[in-house]
Amino acid sequence: MEIDKEEIEAAIRKLEDESSARPDDPVIWNNLGVNRAILGCQEKAIKSYENAIACAPDYELARNNLSASLMAIGNKYASTKEWDEASRFYGLAIPSASGDVLAALHYNLGIIQFHQKEWQDAIRSFNISRKYGSGNHREALINLGAAKSANGNQHWRSRAIKKLRGWGRMIQIC
Repeated sequence: MEIDKEEIEAAIRKLEDESSARPDDPVIWNNLGVNRAILGCQEKAIKSYENAIACAPDYELARNNLSASLMAIGNKYASTKEWDEASRFYGLAIPSASGDVLAALHYNLGIIQFHQKEWQDAIRSFNISRKYGSGNHREALINLGAAKSANGNQHWRSRAIKKLRGWGRMIQIC
């Protein structure tokens, strides 16, 4: 699906006008954030989501969108192996996240902790990811086994490999 940049920019202008006219409407702020995020303007999207949450603190959609934008920034840092910055943005995103977004954040954080040889933290993050996520359970379990093995728990590694044999190929740590 191709994004019509001009259409999104027009929607942003309209939503900016609406947010000026109705600054207490969280839906307008959230929609403004979504459109900004589509264009890759994550920092501006974050400000919009924060405004939505200020208007309606229990607005879960805006909280998850805020987490997703923070995670997108963290992913940029992770792709260039700037682990500390990536961890910082994932950490900022976690309090607002729920469900699969929360699981993905902990999974990504676990990968970074694994790269930094922070075994106990990686184990905790992969366990949390498995608890909240529905889409990456297999990968989290495999990386959990790798972190436990690196931490010296060989018994767990052999149990995990037996459990995973039915799942096919192994997932490698990025």
